[in-house]
Amino acid sequence: MTQESVHNFSRLGHEIEIIREREGIPGASNFEERLGIRVRYGLKFDGEIIEWSEFVEAFDNEEDAIRLAEVGEERSQKLG
Repeated sequence: MTQESVHNFSRLGHEIEIIREREGIPGASNFEERLGIRVRYGLKFDGEIIEWSEFVEAFDNEEDAIRLAEVGEERSQKLG
């Protein structure tokens, strides 16, 4: 399993980071026509991971990353 930061930004004094986590799918075979990798995204808000997307079988899932960035922006606006 690997984690990497894919996006960092600040809103209203709050630090927001989107983290991508990838892992191999257990039991995936070279004979199957499957990607063999699954990915999920995490939202780190002011240094604490507060939300994860579900794992999907893909190399990347930009829609989840964008959704979590929007959640981070909304939270920063609520907190001021």
